[in-house]
Amino acid sequence: MIDHHDKHILISGGPPALTGGISQQFAAAGAMVHTLETATPPDQQAIAEQIAAFERIDTLVILPTWHQLGEFLNTSPTDWDAAIASNYERAVYLAQAGAQHMIDHNVAGSIVFVSTIAIQMPLLQTSAFATSLAALHPFAKMLAVECGSYGIRANTVMLGWIEHEWSQPQLQADRKFIEAGIPLGKIAQPEAVGDVCCFLASPLAAYITGAMIPVDGGYSLTQSEGDSPYPATP
Repeated sequence: MIDHHDKHILISGGPPALTGGISQQFAAAGAMVHTLETATPPDQQAIAEQIAAFERIDTLVILPTWHQLGEFLNTSPTDWDAAIASNYERAVYLAQAGAQHMIDHNVAGSIVFVSTIAIQMPLLQTSAFATSLAALHPFAKMLAVECGSYGIRANTVMLGWIEHEWSQPQLQADRKFIEAGIPLGKIAQPEAVGDVCCFLASPLAAYITGAMIPVDGGYSLTQSEGDSPYPATP
């Protein structure tokens, strides 16, 4: 079992069930888990001050805070602004402050961005959500390059269908159809995401940085139907 005793984990964002599942797995591994809420729209200085208030941060897990499905042609400027500010800009500010905190405290830490496989597998009704998170992927890789000399690693976890508040409307309407298009045949619990985050934060992943890891049961290997945000049935 992965051991995170004496490690401080800071988690920010996400739907409650997903954040809770990640927190639960870190706590089970012995970590001291902290959560951080940020203002909307995000304020870079305020976030820096919030991060600076923590005594130690070994791992920073950053999840999105904005989620909305909708047709591309009906996505308003307000929606685009909210998506980019809440999911991209906020994550950048958190990562900047988190990395600086680790450097200042001589911590060879880990930063984990939680994203979606929709950035690689185009799905209808996810244009604003997926785009706001897709921008994080090159950012995470550049963070990995620039902060590697400090021992800081940055990786991205791309989620498929996970049981949490944001996914419930689709799962309640079409669970069997969705599961039929997932090679492993089931929807994951939030703890599955926590397991991967725990791994990436551990010494077992000490030589992994700049990676993009899908946690989707093989969903991104299937082909989406053209008129549906779900994968095609076999």
